[in-house]
Amino acid sequence: MLWRWWSQTRVRTGTSGEKAARFAPDPGMDMKMGPAGFADLPDLMAGRPVDVGPLLDRARFVDSRIDCADFRALTLVRALHADRANGSGGLGPWRLPHDVRTRLEDALAGFRYSHDVPGSDSMCLWSENHQVVAAVAEHCAGLLMPERRFSASGRTGAEHAALAAYRLRTWLADRFAIGFIEWLSPTYYEEDTVALAVLIDLTDDAALAERARAVLDLLGLDLALHARDGVLAGSAGRAYTVQKQFPRSQEVAPIISLLLGADGTDTIDGVRVGGAWSADARVGDPDDPAGSRAADRLGGLMRSASYTVPPVLRSIAADPGPLLVRQSFGLDLDEVPAFVGAGAGVEREALVRWAMESFTDPESTISTMHIMRQWNLWDNRFLAPFSGFRPVPDQLLPAIARILDPATNGISLTRADVTTWRLRDLALSSAQGHRPGRHGDQQHIWQALLPGAVPVFATHPGRALFTDVARSFSPSDWTGNGRLPDTRQDGQVLLSLHRLNARHGYLEPPRLRWTHLYWPRDRFERHDRGDHWAGARSGDGLVGVRSLQPMRQGESDELIQAGTVSAWAVVVAGEEEAGGFEAFAEAIRSAQFTSGRRGRRVDFSMGERVPSDDGARSAGGVPRGHGAGSGSPQAGGLPSGTWRLDWRAGLSRDGVAVDREFPRLEVSRPGQEPHIRVERFPGMIEIDHDGHRLVLTGRGRVAAT
Repeated sequence: MLWRWWSQTRVRTGTSGEKAARFAPDPGMDMKMGPAGFADLPDLMAGRPVDVGPLLDRARFVDSRIDCADFRALTLVRALHADRANGSGGLGPWRLPHDVRTRLEDALAGFRYSHDVPGSDSMCLWSENHQVVAAVAEHCAGLLMPERRFSASGRTGAEHAALAAYRLRTWLADRFAIGFIEWLSPTYYEEDTVALAVLIDLTDDAALAERARAVLDLLGLDLALHARDGVLAGSAGRAYTVQKQFPRSQEVAPIISLLLGADGTDTIDGVRVGGAWSADARVGDPDDPAGSRAADRLGGLMRSASYTVPPVLRSIAADPGPLLVRQSFGLDLDEVPAFVGAGAGVEREALVRWAMESFTDPESTISTMHIMRQWNLWDNRFLAPFSGFRPVPDQLLPAIARILDPATNGISLTRADVTTWRLRDLALSSAQGHRPGRHGDQQHIWQALLPGAVPVFATHPGRALFTDVARSFSPSDWTGNGRLPDTRQDGQVLLSLHRLNARHGYLEPPRLRWTHLYWPRDRFERHDRGDHWAGARSGDGLVGVRSLQPMRQGESDELIQAGTVSAWAVVVAGEEEAGGFEAFAEAIRSAQFTSGRRGRRVDFSMGERVPSDDGARSAGGVPRGHGAGSGSPQAGGLPSGTWRLDWRAGLSRDGVAVDREFPRLEVSRPGQEPHIRVERFPGMIEIDHDGHRLVLTGRGRVAAT
């Protein structure tokens, strides 16, 4: 009965999609995520003549008000600020022709920077990265034209600058408190970094710049902790196929090189950004069929004359390890009300939930409908499907969402507790028990990364929920998951269990009953496999995989495991520490991997069982399940023991529970107490590593030595 009512309601309210069609058609992700920068920006900043054609192209993109137009607005802001400095700062004559400057200013003055401004379009300004990009563009555009009245809002530029500064202070405070919701994203960390760099350089608010500097430090810390061989090696909240399969094409790769490169340069200035990236072999992968998406993307956007890289970041990045990083990102949905505070208001709560991409979860439906009504967002092509909720009384919304369990719930980026184990350029990373069995979208739950930036990971292939161009790319074969696995990690050892028999949810496409492993055998230096196991070497790194069900060859880089219940056990090790490829492969081949409790439990055993300690842990002590002796899953050699993963109940090693809820940050070496530990919701963050120190508060840096 409820299902029939819902379907009929969607038909009756289907005019939202028709209204959205009046606006500029969505050009697809390749166009929207294409180069947003201006390659000649360093020349403009230096007072040299430039080709203005690309700037005019970006102005037209801004005028169209389609998704990602705010990224181009940031480029226009940077160009106009650079040109104004040349004209009024004694560096020479204006370099942009008057009509070009006027065209760019008109585009910025006519732009809709937030959805509370009257108007209709299909921009996405609510996700974590869009919130900061749009607010920085608005703030800096207002500073450029303080007296001008902006046509979209009717506000003056000065009013826009002040309002955006308020939004930015809130966004920066949230990132300091809970980290990045789109955790370790190889795409969207680029957008965050660029916005912060532009804000630090261009704002006239010194306190705001200092807050931004501290958050850029924290983003750089994420990169230092989870990047190997010039690319992000960690689990990610949002990642797409090409970045997962060919990590050197990650949009964030040039930023890793810039912030963490061992060249002794502490500043990130326009000279380095201007030409070095496209020639950097780490930016593009010659085997990437899509070509390098990172080269020439940013022009001179990612530069700051007033930001210096804290030495501790490069110290952490250069540490050969082994290191174990355990880090908590974001919030659970039931934590949001307490986080925003009782008097914050529905809009503040809604924007936190929408930054988490949580629209239709039962906890979020009331705030979603409030903000949809308040800001009249029914015409937005991303949000139009939610118009089916429009006639429903608010008090019924959570119950309806719970019963229907719409597949759109899979978009939600709730709290992620991430483990990353790293040794030299080898890494294994995963999000612990992240919404197991629930709908998935773009979450990259786990991956092993071998030297040479060679990845191994598994997914449950999904199908996009919608067929329109704007939303037809995820989940897919290798982007995200149709249904999320229960994945847990103990240092070098990871277990990932897929149970594909959950009740079908509303909007969920037909569910595939198999999972697959990305196994790029042509990029391995050596590999071998049987029906239930596979092993490979690249550089001095080894990876071994056991499958619960027999594996069969799919495409050239694909191993398929069929069944309603399937599971993967993954082990990584250093070649020297493990005694060579043959010894490692034999250990993987002879390991045992079984299931029980009707597929709700898996057991993995390898090597000789090593007695564990009593499981006790003192305050700040060594994490449970992470010993220091022979067979330790943290030391880099062949781990030994028996690991049990119970569906949603957690992971244990030799009967001792492995911690599954993490502090904000904890970093340790084998057999030692953590030398970095930060609790959740910190008032101060102190990072000490090999003689270097960084101390931050929400207001900025206290120390960086």
